[in-house]
Amino acid sequence: ASRQALSVYAYDEADQNLHAALKLIEPDSDASTYLAVLEELADVCRLVRDFTQAISFYQQALEVWDTLVDRDNIVAVRLHRKIVEIATDTKWSVDAETYRQVSEISQRSQSSLQASLQAMEDKPPHVETVHLLIALSTDAWRVQVQPDWEAAQRFAQDAVSMAEQLDIAVLLSQALGTLANVLDGRSKLREHLQVAQRRLEICQDSRFADIREKIDALRGLGVALMYVGEYVQALPYLAEAAEHATRIQATDQIANALGIRAQCFFRLDRWDEVLATEEEWRELEQSYTREQIAMPYAAILVGPAPMPKNPMIIWFLCQGCRTSGSEISFTDMRCLCRQRASSSSSEKS
Repeated sequence: ASRQALSVYAYDEADQNLHAALKLIEPDSDASTYLAVLEELADVCRLVRDFTQAISFYQQALEVWDTLVDRDNIVAVRLHRKIVEIATDTKWSVDAETYRQVSEISQRSQSSLQASLQAMEDKPPHVETVHLLIALSTDAWRVQVQPDWEAAQRFAQDAVSMAEQLDIAVLLSQALGTLANVLDGRSKLREHLQVAQRRLEICQDSRFADIREKIDALRGLGVALMYVGEYVQALPYLAEAAEHATRIQATDQIANALGIRAQCFFRLDRWDEVLATEEEWRELEQSYTREQIAMPYAAILVGPAPMPKNPMIIWFLCQGCRTSGSEISFTDMRCLCRQRASSSSSEKS
């Protein structure tokens, strides 16, 4: 029932069904099923960006796994990997204390994954190995105090190579998305664009069924085009990403698409559209929590810093974060846009 609810994006119903299932299972007599339900419940919490609850359920699942007689090590690898992924999901979108707690738990899981990777080196390609490499790549640049871009790219390229061997489309798309992020971070923007284009080609196949992955590929290509100055070309991909994200209630991807579109409109001097996007953003902000829309906490970014290369940059600026030593408030940005919009209207008339 929970999976049927998820298939129609009824997350609350899925959560209720899984909680009901937990109450019906005796963990001592059917530990494997209890573990599976805990993991599914954690996955649902993660989908709605309830990260604290998700990480708690993953930890409980690991505790149950530790009691099993015939333990499958891949299950533990998968659970540790999901905990590490939560740390990357929460970076910049939760308060400092919550992130500190998540990070401490994640570091233990990250160490476990490093050991697991060494143990899996001589074994045949496996789906979970690709997921593990993807998680370690993102962790290397996004979570670690000193980003290791070389390690991040090495993990990502290994993930792509193994996904190609396994010939699983959604897995290859995820690996390419990870590699694209690293190339972007290393300012290899043309290579970033090529990888993003290849990724979307995979997702555009009529047999490709993972809508979340397709949304991320659309957003990824929009970002890649924007970073090379192709603002007009980026807009249709971002609009399609936002449309799909709205349909499945992926609020973080809706917010991402809006932020990137705002940047494109801003750089194209299309001030009316910037203001319209602001209104869409405000509606989203009033309906969901900061964590649900992945809105960065300004406190984490306070202080002189270079212009951040991030899909939500306009919203960073609007919240008064410092960039290049100057502070731009939301009111300043809105006034600027309205002045430009008014000037454009006067020129047309």
